[in-house]
Amino acid sequence: MKNPFDTITEGLGINRLSQNFMTAKFDGAFKGTDLEAVEMSWFLLKNDGLFLGSSLAMNCVRAIRHSVTQSIGPGHSVVTIICDTEISHLSKFYSAEYLS
Repeated sequence: MKNPFDTITEGLGINRLSQNFMTAKFDGAFKGTDLEAVEMSWFLLKNDGLFLGSSLAMNCVRAIRHSVTQSIGPGHSVVTIICDTEISHLSKFYSAEYLS
């Protein structure tokens, strides 16, 4: 492990704030697992044809969790922004050998 928050999810789990977050205002954070990100990415690929990277898959995990914990219910929508693909991480995140 490189640090206490080592993860296969690119860009997540680092123990520092990058410069672009120094002035950001946010209302919370959550903990997710690598397994949740992997399962979500494969679910979205299989069921929706979305080829997402690990951090975007985690973004979707958070959207689902939010809808459940806030009891959003039928007739409402939860939106998340998907702005990338997994093409640059094929050798890791979508590799069964690497994941094992």
